[in-house]
Amino acid sequence: MKNLPYWLRGGILGIVIFVIYRFLLILNFFLCFGKDINACSPVILDIIFWPFRLISVPVYDLFQSSILLVFIFHVAFGMVIGWLYGKIKNTIRK
Repeated sequence: MKNLPYWLRGGILGIVIFVIYRFLLILNFFLCFGKDINACSPVILDIIFWPFRLISVPVYDLFQSSILLVFIFHVAFGMVIGWLYGKIKNTIRK
């Protein structure tokens, strides 16, 4: 992982965060199935993943609930963040 460019590391991180968040949402759904919906809202997940939630909800609504496009957006967002981090790190190093 050390030899990978920062944009690729960011894309991988975007995938990992997407998968973890979706897994926890599905787990929350199965644990709360048949219970009061207000008692089982994923508040903890919203607190933990709030930066990604701010980004993914408008994109999710924009693409009319296409999970594949939201996945691609998470990967692209991670790649851009990784690319910016690499640019800043190389600028500071010079």
